[in-house]
Amino acid sequence: MNKNKPIPAREVSNETLRQLREQIDVQPDAVALIAYEIWEAAGRPDGYHMEHWIAAETQFLVTEAKVRGLLKESAGEERSNRKSLATKVKGKRKQSPKAVA
Repeated sequence: MNKNKPIPAREVSNETLRQLREQIDVQPDAVALIAYEIWEAAGRPDGYHMEHWIAAETQFLVTEAKVRGLLKESAGEERSNRKSLATKVKGKRKQSPKAVA
């Protein structure tokens, strides 16, 4: 399970997300895994798959951007884990639940 707190999309500007999407290849498997964790943490509600996917994609992009040095980390964030989410899930194909797809 992902121990990191999900990053709400409202905390990252649309312009920043647009720029990050241009520089980072979004890994659907990684986003699906994060979205699944968000869905489970929310109590597996029906009808929120798009919100969970957007939050997961935002979290993926921000984490990748920080790992690559495209965004600065806040002073309180841990810097010990420098592996990217894409590297962590590479080769671990997990079927997405219906709520995420």
